[in-house]
Amino acid sequence: MTKISSTTLTLGVLFCVLASLTHASLPTAGGAPGLKMSKMASAPKRRTEAMQLRGGKTYSPEQSEHSEHESSSSSSSRAQQLFQALWETKEKHGDGLSASALEDILTTLREYPELMYMKQKADVKAIEEYNTKKDKAHRVAVFSHSLERNGANIFVLILLQHMTSLDRQAFELYTPAEGPMREDFEKLGVKVNIMKPSDPGYMVSLEEELSNFGAVFANTIMSAPVVRTAQKLGMPYTWVIHEAWPQDQFDWYASKVFMQKGIDAGIIKEAFQSAEPGSGNVCFPAKIQMELYDGLINKAACQVVYNGIPVASIDQFQKEKNRKAIRAELGYTDDDFLVLHLGTVCARKCQHVTAQAFSKLVNEKGVKNAKLLIVGARYIRQHEIDYISKVKKILKEGGVMNRATIMDIHEHVLRFYLAADVVLVPSKNEVLPLVISEAQAFRRPLVASNIDGLPEAITDGEEGFLVPPEDPQALVDAIYKLQQSDELRVAMGEKGRARVLRQFSHKAMTTTYMELIDKMAPEAPPPVAVQEPPAYTPPGVHSSLTPEPTPTEPVLVDMDMVITDWDGAFCERWLAKHPEDEQIIRGRTKFEIERNFPLEKRDEVLKVIAEPGFYSTMKPFPGALEALKEMVDEGIDVRIVSAPHPQSAGSCAREKYDWIEEHLGQAWIDRLILARDKTHVMGCMLIDDKPVVRGSSTPAWDHIVYDQPWNQHVSGKKRIMNWANWRDVVGLSAPH
Repeated sequence: MTKISSTTLTLGVLFCVLASLTHASLPTAGGAPGLKMSKMASAPKRRTEAMQLRGGKTYSPEQSEHSEHESSSSSSSRAQQLFQALWETKEKHGDGLSASALEDILTTLREYPELMYMKQKADVKAIEEYNTKKDKAHRVAVFSHSLERNGANIFVLILLQHMTSLDRQAFELYTPAEGPMREDFEKLGVKVNIMKPSDPGYMVSLEEELSNFGAVFANTIMSAPVVRTAQKLGMPYTWVIHEAWPQDQFDWYASKVFMQKGIDAGIIKEAFQSAEPGSGNVCFPAKIQMELYDGLINKAACQVVYNGIPVASIDQFQKEKNRKAIRAELGYTDDDFLVLHLGTVCARKCQHVTAQAFSKLVNEKGVKNAKLLIVGARYIRQHEIDYISKVKKILKEGGVMNRATIMDIHEHVLRFYLAADVVLVPSKNEVLPLVISEAQAFRRPLVASNIDGLPEAITDGEEGFLVPPEDPQALVDAIYKLQQSDELRVAMGEKGRARVLRQFSHKAMTTTYMELIDKMAPEAPPPVAVQEPPAYTPPGVHSSLTPEPTPTEPVLVDMDMVITDWDGAFCERWLAKHPEDEQIIRGRTKFEIERNFPLEKRDEVLKVIAEPGFYSTMKPFPGALEALKEMVDEGIDVRIVSAPHPQSAGSCAREKYDWIEEHLGQAWIDRLILARDKTHVMGCMLIDDKPVVRGSSTPAWDHIVYDQPWNQHVSGKKRIMNWANWRDVVGLSAPH
């Protein structure tokens, strides 16, 4: 039998084990690139402080100079085991090993954690680069021509309210100037950036900004420079054209009407002419408007998407408000016949024609109870100020100024529709303003100009009357017909309501744009988990027996389906009417509950969520309240962070405050944080059932997944199965 020396045996075992450790690729997820370490290193550099194995000072493992770098716990454990085994071998067979051989072995083992740390840091960098590239593909840059409160910007707001609630992509908004709607977008967690086309170097800066995104959503014709840049970069885009500018008047509208510097007919025509099917989408809210640009754009790259409105929100408003009380607040009596003209006061909207027609209504038609309300005055540009003065002059000359009110632009306009008897849209240039569908949702008859896209929303004699533009006599004749017949107003109002549900559905519009955006920037899968290598533990210290410290930063805890049984509250209401849908709810795999239902039921689902008392009747999950109280008792700063549902944000917030007070007590109200964007809330961890929690910031917290059927695909994150095991995840030792 051949005798094998202890040195040969030890070195052979060491070589095999080290090879198996260093050649293994660390596991990665989601297709992220893994990195392999082809070899440990060249021969380890001998340390100057050579160990004295024979004579001199005695060497022991506790005296080893361990790397201060981090390393993986599994690698450290293996290294420690090898180190201890070799040391025991030396103690037993020290005379059979050369000092030089053992010194090299021990030096390699001392350096092993540092080498593994460097390898893991390389893996982390590779995964982060992968995530950055992947995240870019799901980021959408949204461009708007202003932050003023107008129909085009409200359209973007409505769309982003829907898209951000789905949390499928991340959005940032770019606009040339500040305005009152900044706060509206920021409440959605959408970052707002100011970029002026008139600034030197704008196009260069634009390219740099777009390099951080995977797709572009451009709103209004004034986003032409953005669209042209996206076309040159080969980026997918959706361009929504709200304007109806004649092709020979591009320069005049851009520079004189909208005062947009850096935008001219050349760039607009170039963007239109460069639109090709498959590379981008050009959307128009009316057929007639698309025809206006015939010969300038390839129709195969175009489609018509009618602007929709959230009818459910309007219905909720009407349910909560009293028409008589609203009219009284505005200064009108039950007997007044109120004519409403809502829209930015400007020559294009023809409020001067309304003023002329109203003067005739009182002076020639003899309607003494007539009142006029014009909403939308803006005193920014000189031509707007001059135009408002012109309208007032007409009213004064007609002796009806005391019957008319001109109000500034208002953020909340629904009360004006509720108060009105008839709504006017006598514009000379218009596409399909939201005011038409909003008035129809309130069952208000309309009198509008027979121009552009308006006949696509109003059939003359059905939902209202269509009259020639800039014709005050035709306008007053139509108003007078409606004033003379309550039955006619009611009949036209009902037909308008039916049409808005059929043609201008919020669901139809958002679904179409959602599909376009999903095609440009597909829904982001969960990011690959990135975990920094844990600290290296020296030999003799058993890390598994060392308790984790109590978190010093707040622990953030979601509310719905983490603390409270949200699905239970929904089932209680829904199954009373639809018992056949129990399996849809119990087995749902999508986070947003409405997405688990067929399209025809989704509006009804959202109405149930908005019912008064929905959130206050939720029951707590078993052990949830006890766990929260235990955390606080053990020194953890617990914060309950919940996002009010956009379908009923106001009532949802109030009811959640009431729920916290009822179930946890008054003191816990100070621990409640309501935020649509949780990435701005500071903490060490967020316990949430949502598969991926995104926002406009990089969160300081780690996402701990609270186990639910819709997050089973999430990997690489810590998970709380139920509240009984919260200590295992939060990091405290269970009490003995």
